[in-house]
Amino acid sequence: MTHVSLPHTYGETREDRALDLVAGLGRFIVEIEPDIFEVPSQDSKLTYTVRYGGLIETCTCKDYGYRKVACVHLLTVGAVKAARRRRRPRRHTFVCSSCFERFPLADSIVVGPDEAGLSLFDEGELLCKPCGRSQGVR
Repeated sequence: MTHVSLPHTYGETREDRALDLVAGLGRFIVEIEPDIFEVPSQDSKLTYTVRYGGLIETCTCKDYGYRKVACVHLLTVGAVKAARRRRRPRRHTFVCSSCFERFPLADSIVVGPDEAGLSLFDEGELLCKPCGRSQGVR
């Protein structure tokens, strides 16, 4: 196995090193169970187990074991989770004009111009599929 390491610059903060770790080795951070992550060391020769989320956050590295404060690996997982949250696509929804329930936009039926005069709804209103079928809107 080839090890990829990050250059170490003295004087950097843990936060700086965590962001460098995300940028350089972030693709190797794996969530092995809910809220439990495997995080490579900065020289990628070791892997640490990080519990992130919930009431207790821990890491198996020596720095955390000695100081009991947020280490580079805990900060790295926090940065990765924040980045993943931002990338999550927004789910667009609508409220059905008939039953007033909220549905995903993909499940909508638009009242067309030829159907507006035949139903209780105006052209362009959105209906859920069951309401659309019951109202005769295709």
